[in-house]
Amino acid sequence: MNYFLSRIPFVFDEHRFSGYGGGFGNGKTLAGAIKTYNHCMQKDAFFLVGRRHATDLEDSTQRDFLNLFGQMGKFSPKNKSFKFYKDGQPYSEVIFRHLDDMQSLTNMNLSGFWIDQAEETSEDAFDFLIGRIRRPVHRREGFVTFNPNGHDWLWRRFFKK
Repeated sequence: MNYFLSRIPFVFDEHRFSGYGGGFGNGKTLAGAIKTYNHCMQKDAFFLVGRRHATDLEDSTQRDFLNLFGQMGKFSPKNKSFKFYKDGQPYSEVIFRHLDDMQSLTNMNLSGFWIDQAEETSEDAFDFLIGRIRRPVHRREGFVTFNPNGHDWLWRRFFKK
């Protein structure tokens, strides 16, 4: 796994906002899950993992995350959240949310977010989540993983600049 991680600068990228795109099966979701874990190693992190549709989120992104890190905490199916524990106490939390209805996320104070398959979502969803990053932790960030889809909002934000 270390060999794999050393090939993905995205996992260790320290920009406040970053993205990782590529073809099918190149490890985007794995990289996003590991980057989420890294973020949640800071105390009191409250991190959102999102995808456009709830079924895709549950069947893919959430499942992959829990396969990697599920033994390190506790998942609540009712709340769609995962808590990391340290010394028997809750340390940080990841919530899994679909991004079809952004209004349900209005009052959240996040430390960060990850949008998987971001090409399926709108730039408005990305901007909306940026506005939710206000939790007082050392590192606040947002990142996306995506399949390239031409000159769309992801290209404009992450490549054109």
